[in-house]
Amino acid sequence: MDIAPRVLLFDDEPLVRETISRMLSSHGFTVVAGHDGLDGLKQVKEGGYDVLVTDLFMPEVDGIELLQATRKARPDIPIICMSGGGSHLPDDFGSKLLQGFNVRILAKPFGSDALLSTLHAALTDRP
Repeated sequence: MDIAPRVLLFDDEPLVRETISRMLSSHGFTVVAGHDGLDGLKQVKEGGYDVLVTDLFMPEVDGIELLQATRKARPDIPIICMSGGGSHLPDDFGSKLLQGFNVRILAKPFGSDALLSTLHAALTDRP
C-alpha cells in the first residue's frame, strides 16, 4: 500500500486554502494547511511532508522568507509557489523573484488540472 504524499499548504485566504485542501484530499493527498508564513515556519521545522505549496504574499512572514527557511531545513523538498501577483506587477515578476530557489510557479487563478499536474511533476521530477 502506497502512502499518500503529504502536502504542506499555506495561503492567507481561507477560501483558497480550503478549496485547495479539499481538492488535494479528494485526489489522495494528505494536506496540512496553515494561514500564513509564520505558521509555515513552525511546520517546516517539524518536517514530515513531501512538498510545500505556498502563496508568496502573506502577512507576518511572506512566502520568500518561508522559502528561505524551507531550503535551509529541507534543500531537496519540491516547492510550488502560488500568487495572484496583481495587475501592477510585471508578468515575469514571479520567475525573477524566485530565481535560484528551484521552485515551480502557479499564477492565480489556476484550475485543479494545473495544480495536480504541477504537483505530480514536482514529486516525480526531483533533482
